[in-house]
Amino acid sequence: MNNKLSSIFPESSLLIMLGILAGIVVYFADPLGTTRAQLHATTFFHFLLPPIILDAGYFMPNRAFFNNIGTILLYAVVGTLWNTAAIGCTLWAVSQAGWLGKYYHIFS
Repeated sequence: MNNKLSSIFPESSLLIMLGILAGIVVYFADPLGTTRAQLHATTFFHFLLPPIILDAGYFMPNRAFFNNIGTILLYAVVGTLWNTAAIGCTLWAVSQAGWLGKYYHIFS
């Protein structure tokens, strides 16, 4: 309704702050903790994170996206390759050190 706040902060970050405030209210509304709900990772990744990402991507201005497409692709490709190499080398080193246990050797 009021564009003053959304012109300073992205709407996705405002939604996250609103969720945090709602969580604080729910947390302190029941001081005995008898009806406290738990947030599981599956619930978060399947139901809460996709709308936040969709909102951030859908309302991104096209001009800003296409002006920075080279940087975005560079970070996406280099970041993916870096993470793949780092995770692979770490798993290999941990396996060679014998820290995974006798049933989890990758290269035996």
